[in-house]
Amino acid sequence: MARRGENIYLRKDGRYEGRCIKGRKENGKIIYHSVYTKTLSECRQKLEKAKILYSYQDIHRNAYGPETVQEFMNYWLYGVVKPNVKPSTLSNYVHYSDKWILPYFGNDKLSKLTTERLKQFTNHLTNQGLSAATVKNIYRIVCAMMKAARNFHRLQE
Repeated sequence: MARRGENIYLRKDGRYEGRCIKGRKENGKIIYHSVYTKTLSECRQKLEKAKILYSYQDIHRNAYGPETVQEFMNYWLYGVVKPNVKPSTLSNYVHYSDKWILPYFGNDKLSKLTTERLKQFTNHLTNQGLSAATVKNIYRIVCAMMKAARNFHRLQE
């Protein structure tokens, strides 16, 4: 099984290159940040620091305006969840986020996330042929993210 949530490669020159999303251009194209190191573990550490830094900058840059679900999800996963869960749990959260949550909600404003929209999302997942257990896991992740958003005053009660 392929690794999930990691974008690290061994280059021809023997160095490791790790890439993470730095932001987006106005047309929606992704801007990447790259780190280069001699060892894999060092690359993972630098990459995690970069992910947290850019997630933190996204949150504070948008402190006075609306932010997208994708921006808050990245901040929440790497800044809040990561220190409190096992790596395998984080990997599952990232996989569900990348595969199902962000394609559906990613560019939506966090303030537009409602329980009605969440019901539509669970119906969408069920129609995609996912098992009830998988839909429940994804639902729990979204609800936990929404609760964190409320705690950070990004989402209304």
